Formats: sequence, structure tokens, C-alpha cells
Amino acid sequence: MSVNISINPKSASELEALPDNVDELIELLDKAFPNVSPKYHEELKDFYYRAGQRSVVDWVLHLQERTE
Repeated sequence: MSVNISINPKSASELEALPDNVDELIELLDKAFPNVSPKYHEELKDFYYRAGQRSVVDWVLHLQERTE
């Protein structure tokens, strides 16, 4: 079973090191794993994989909101 992984950073340098703070990390995760609708031609396993990636980002965003 193979899953297509896609990451959408602004630039390759964003993936070379962790950001300096939590807010920047959350921003990077939000850009790398955006909340997008499923593609018509997308296989179900790929959709589930992307949904799992995004659910982690949503969970971190929820934690951030609770601490503000």
C-alpha cells in the first residue's frame, strides 16, 4: 500500500529546521497541511491520510486557542 504524501511549504528552507516558537510551528503546519476539499480523482486511502494529517493540525490549533 502506498500513499501519496504532499507538503506545501512556502519554500524548501521552511522544512530545514523547527520554527523558533509554537505560533510559527502552528503556522507552518497549517500551511503544510491545509484544510482542503477532497479531489475528485483522489483515492480513498489518500483522502484518509490527508484527513489524518489535517486532524493533527486542527487539534494543535484547538490547544492553542484553549491556552490564549
